[in-house]
Amino acid sequence: MKNAITFDVEDWFQLAYRRVTGQFTLPSEEVAHSVERILKILAQRRVKATFFVLGLVAEAFPNLVNQIHEEGHEIASHGYKHEHINEQVEKFRADLGKSIEILEAITGERVQGYRAPFWSIKAHSIETLRILAQSGLRYDSSILPRGGNRTGRRPFHPLPDSAFVEFPPAVLPFWICNISVAKGRYLRALPYQIIKEMIRRGNEEGNVAVIDIHSYELDEGQLRGLHTLGLKQRLKISALHFAYSLNRASVEKKLLSLLNDFEFAPLKEISTTALRQ
Repeated sequence: MKNAITFDVEDWFQLAYRRVTGQFTLPSEEVAHSVERILKILAQRRVKATFFVLGLVAEAFPNLVNQIHEEGHEIASHGYKHEHINEQVEKFRADLGKSIEILEAITGERVQGYRAPFWSIKAHSIETLRILAQSGLRYDSSILPRGGNRTGRRPFHPLPDSAFVEFPPAVLPFWICNISVAKGRYLRALPYQIIKEMIRRGNEEGNVAVIDIHSYELDEGQLRGLHTLGLKQRLKISALHFAYSLNRASVEKKLLSLLNDFEFAPLKEISTTALRQ
């Protein structure tokens, strides 16, 4: 079975700085360096992936987006500003539209997929999902499976009478909850053998495993620009950086192991067959 390896392309420091100060900074060169590192690994293993690119990053580094596309990977939308999706429908529609416009202008190719910042789309967010489908997208990969049951662990159609597909991330099921074994801090924290076994079991049950790695998980994670902040803000960003850096050194090794142990394809290729398997 083909699974999906996906990367959220964003600048950690830019988002952390905004979270602490409420102010925007420009994305740094570090985001480009980390993506180039990822591209080198994928090229060596001859694997194609899906890159969910933030609009702000695409604006700052259009050549990077073009490079990802030219190397045969899928370019999908991660929104424009990386803001939590709420009930402000028109604001979300504008953010989505701007991100798609930027990406399609760079690649000359239709954007087919979306991932919400903070995985902030819920299974009951029908209006939000309709906006995605109406925007010409074919799939979303934003809804985390909730609770300890099996609902939502495999690709499904979230909208009635629509071919639009939802791809949840790979999870480790427990009695009262699901742990997303292949994303963010869980990918850093869990031993690889647990991740491997849960993907294997899911594949045996016909579930496509969606692996999510932030591009910054493979950068050196150096803090910058702290001299412009007050002591309290510097401490807040430093604390966030410490939390997000724990076991980061293991991510590249786990990525290499995943690429060796499983087959992967971009989500746009899997979306046409996932519900038939």
